[in-house]
Amino acid sequence: MARPQTAPPGLSSAAPAPSPRAGHRDRDWLSVCAAMFVVAWGGNQFTPLLTMYRAERGYSELAVNTLLFAYVVGLIPSLLLAHRMAARWGTRGPLVLAVPLSALGSILVAAGSHNPVLMFTGRMSTGVALGIGMVVGGLALDRGQNR
Repeated sequence: MARPQTAPPGLSSAAPAPSPRAGHRDRDWLSVCAAMFVVAWGGNQFTPLLTMYRAERGYSELAVNTLLFAYVVGLIPSLLLAHRMAARWGTRGPLVLAVPLSALGSILVAAGSHNPVLMFTGRMSTGVALGIGMVVGGLALDRGQNR
């Protein structure tokens, strides 16, 4: 008759108990995705309005293209630097920064609908927020955690 196998002394054959943080870690991806959604929405809600600003507010084609350029001016450097931010401070800090930065940009665009300088500043802010949010959010999702 075969003898039942047992674990070596000091080791249990039972599966390890899940850590108390395991359930929380499973939900971290949801908060990362929510932050990425908010930042992406803030960065892209304005683009369809460009034709309206030109038609209704009388902005020239150059002014409209300059507002689009402001977004790119904020986006490109933040895409290049966001990975370094995440490496230095983790993914949580920069991602938490990106959400209010995107909200600030949207507020500036809304408040400055008659002021191109405010709109330019708001578009730059949303570009920076989108660059940070997408890079750092993607890193957090890739790592499977939000640290």
